Amino acid sequence: MELEHKVLEAMKKAGKPVKAGDIAEMINVDKAQVAKAIKTLKDQGKVESPIVCFYKPGRVNPAFSTDKITIKQNLLAARLRLLYPNIPACFYK
Repeated sequence: MELEHKVLEAMKKAGKPVKAGDIAEMINVDKAQVAKAIKTLKDQGKVESPIVCFYKPGRVNPAFSTDKITIKQNLLAARLRLLYPNIPACFYK
């Protein structure tokens, strides 16, 4: 788990999508180990790949956010889905 944390912090520090080799250089670890850590993080939803072979930290799922405004918005959207089930989901956002 420690390596995954280092990889994620390096991605955040870079501020842009980076390759596994770049991350390996930043944290002085073998590229194969970094690639394995990225795969684990990607499976957990903590990393996303906007371009092939480039990775960046994943977005936080707003459904699990503790922000009061987001919680209220999610509750409102859930109520709307119950009241109007035939309306497309794009209207709930």
